[in-house]
Amino acid sequence: MAPKTMFEKIWESHLVHEEEGQSSVIYIDLHLVHEVTSPRAL
Repeated sequence: MAPKTMFEKIWESHLVHEEEGQSSVIYIDLHLVHEVTSPRAL
């Protein structure tokens, strides 16, 4: 078995649900928004 990449490890640890032919559902525990590059929240 080949070693897993960092992306694969993170993806698998955040994967909630996956079905063949469908989009995967993942859990996002942190969402960073930068005040300069993101639209202003109203």
